[in-house]
Amino acid sequence: MLAMRVAGTLLWMAYTVVLARTLPKADFATVLYVINFAFTAVLVITLGRDVALLKIASQAWGEGRSGVIPALLARSRRIVLISGGGLIALLCGLWATGLNTPITREFDVALMTGLITSVAGLMALNRDCLRAVGRVWQSQLSLNFTRSVVPVTGSALVFYWGNMSLDWALGLFLASLVLSLIVEGWFLGRVNWASDPDGLDHDQKSLGRTGLELWPGDIANAVQMRMAGLIVGLLLSPEILALFLAAERIAGLAQFPIGAAAQAAAPRIARAVALGRNEMQAALLEAGKVMAAGALIGAGGAALIAWPALLLLGPGYSDALPITLVLTAAHLASMGFGLAQTALILTGHARRYSVISVMMASLGVVAVSVGTYYGGAAHGGMAAAVAYCATWWITHIIYTISLYQVAGLKSGVMQFLR
Repeated sequence: MLAMRVAGTLLWMAYTVVLARTLPKADFATVLYVINFAFTAVLVITLGRDVALLKIASQAWGEGRSGVIPALLARSRRIVLISGGGLIALLCGLWATGLNTPITREFDVALMTGLITSVAGLMALNRDCLRAVGRVWQSQLSLNFTRSVVPVTGSALVFYWGNMSLDWALGLFLASLVLSLIVEGWFLGRVNWASDPDGLDHDQKSLGRTGLELWPGDIANAVQMRMAGLIVGLLLSPEILALFLAAERIAGLAQFPIGAAAQAAAPRIARAVALGRNEMQAALLEAGKVMAAGALIGAGGAALIAWPALLLLGPGYSDALPITLVLTAAHLASMGFGLAQTALILTGHARRYSVISVMMASLGVVAVSVGTYYGGAAHGGMAAAVAYCATWWITHIIYTISLYQVAGLKSGVMQFLR
């Protein structure tokens, strides 16, 4: 797992360098903006069913009722395909109205954005299903390897043989997601499912209900994670957006080991729910150590490579170093508070999680928007980064306190307080 995450981090960084070196700054900014938007909108079209599927499928697998999982996955896929089609129609309609945003200025960009989001939604379902049945490294293979290696090699070859373009960049990224989807489907096909879907009706209803409870919180959490870059793209020039998104991409490298720790811990915590509070607390303590190490390694590593990484991107990108360091500092919140969010969801307090997420995302959007607008071209990027970092820390602290209030469970630094 660790080797896979390291390889994924290096490939993701290599992809960023290739894009920055082969595209004009405005096109580079558009590609990263599309990816940010897609990975935010994917939470909208999945209706919360990806995380809900992880919870319910983990419990069904632990109870020996694996026959229900393929049926739950198939139903969720149909829903994502329908909602993804609606998003494609919406984006193309906004293009037709002449709305001037990075993803609706051109028809092909609007269409590609919708397709990328739809395929990413299907991947999210497959990935959480694999995690639920204990296929952790298989769930991470596409996320860390296939998603990056196809566009980075493809982009380099296209640039060598001809002129790299925005359409080529988006098309190659979409191709990598489609290949990832195929690989995940192959892994799922090799799982030995039970033939009898025992308890399917109950699980279908539970999946829909849990998904809708999680949905607002998941959307808010995704918005909060990527709001700074999305808002900067709407309020500032493409050149400034390119610098900000480059900083965001490098700071985001810290999320690879953090994400690995969280995804490895989630099934263990989900299974511990049925075993009682003591088992849950033990699971949180064990996973919290891994999360703290992942956050420290991730944030420390991102900070160390920030300067050389920005130089690799090309002339002018080193100006984004201060913003990169501020954005990286936000990820240190996961060192002491990162697992409370996951624990709230898996212990049945999805509504509390959603309320906190929506409230803090709303405050964060206001803070980032005000800072970006009044900071202008000179200071808007830094103001957005500071507002983002502060909001991220406060949100994770509130998750941790709330988990203790509603479930009596201590996560992160709370475990060391009497």
